[in-house]
Amino acid sequence: MNRLARARSLRHALDSIAPDDSNRLLILPTTVGTLELAGALCSRQPCRVTTGPVSVEARWGLAPHLRTPAEIVREFAGERHLNALVISFPDQIAGEGESFMTLRFLGMDRRFSLLEAVLVLRHQPLVYQYRSRRPFGAYRLLEVPYAHALSAADHRTAPAYLLRTLLAGLEAELAKPPRDWLAASSFALKSPVTFEFRVREELKEIEALLRLAVDARTDTPDRFETALKSVTALVRCGRAASPSPRT
Repeated sequence: MNRLARARSLRHALDSIAPDDSNRLLILPTTVGTLELAGALCSRQPCRVTTGPVSVEARWGLAPHLRTPAEIVREFAGERHLNALVISFPDQIAGEGESFMTLRFLGMDRRFSLLEAVLVLRHQPLVYQYRSRRPFGAYRLLEVPYAHALSAADHRTAPAYLLRTLLAGLEAELAKPPRDWLAASSFALKSPVTFEFRVREELKEIEALLRLAVDARTDTPDRFETALKSVTALVRCGRAASPSPRT
């Protein structure tokens, strides 16, 4: 039943977006159904799909169309409209820095890429969100009205209200994720605490490998010393910034 429902939804979604539609932005949770939709769209028209740990898997066939948020923004910079359909999976994108914003999402602070807000501010595409339906596997694409949020956007500050407006449908879906949702592990990294813990653990592994390399190359240890000092400093900085276990 779920395969039939998903197939019907896929057909309706394809019918709602014409093959020559380009100035469009789809904001989707990472599910089996939406990845199949992305593949079908990419097979018939120019698309850019946000890369992530799930969408990069070979089984979806999306590799030629995958781009980072920064690559998508740069590609269309200076263009009045998007010249390709942009398919975004925000639940897969974890990171920090100026290109991310912390939003209150599902009751806690999480970091989201500014990609969707930047594309809307620059190109004002039609934006569609995913909403699941019964039976399981069925869904529909609904247009996201954002004119009110766009007019309220202050170009001197980060567009928090606009981004919350664009991601409202995603938040509603992930309050009770679809059973075919595939991005739980990457979504967990959108929490600043979880993301920073993950980075520190990876830095510890790099530090250990560099120490082994230094020990193994006693003739030329200076080849690794600079990198080792840098990584060690980052690990220690992370430890100093971490709250005490008693707090």
